[in-house]
Amino acid sequence: MNYTSVMLNNYSSLRTVIRQFDKIVQKEAMRSHFNGRQDAGSAYDHAFKVVKYVHKKQKLIDLHNITTRAINSLNREDKTIIYFRFVLRAENEQMMKRFSFSQRTLYRRICTAQKSFESVLVSQGYDQNWFDKNYKQENWMN
Repeated sequence: MNYTSVMLNNYSSLRTVIRQFDKIVQKEAMRSHFNGRQDAGSAYDHAFKVVKYVHKKQKLIDLHNITTRAINSLNREDKTIIYFRFVLRAENEQMMKRFSFSQRTLYRRICTAQKSFESVLVSQGYDQNWFDKNYKQENWMN
């Protein structure tokens, strides 16, 4: 799947995932703190996990911010199409009615908006290689 599709399909859930990492970090830190009989290796393991989770959380924040900036750089029509399709998760029928588009026109507009989104990303240095290097291994993405 194209990286822009993955970014847009996951955009609306990124904040929730980021909040989940907050809970995971807090839980792991508390586990480390209240386990008073642990040895140095165990404390190191807990600290390593906390740092790993904080790093993953920061990557997700970065992805959310990059996606937001790219969406905000789009023209009004493309931004609106992206918003309805990927943030509100509107169905084709809802969008066709809302915008008075035929099914074919809606499909073309969505494709055009996605291509515009990709063009903005590429112009900012975020291409498929960047995405693969930084996010392809994430197991939370579609």
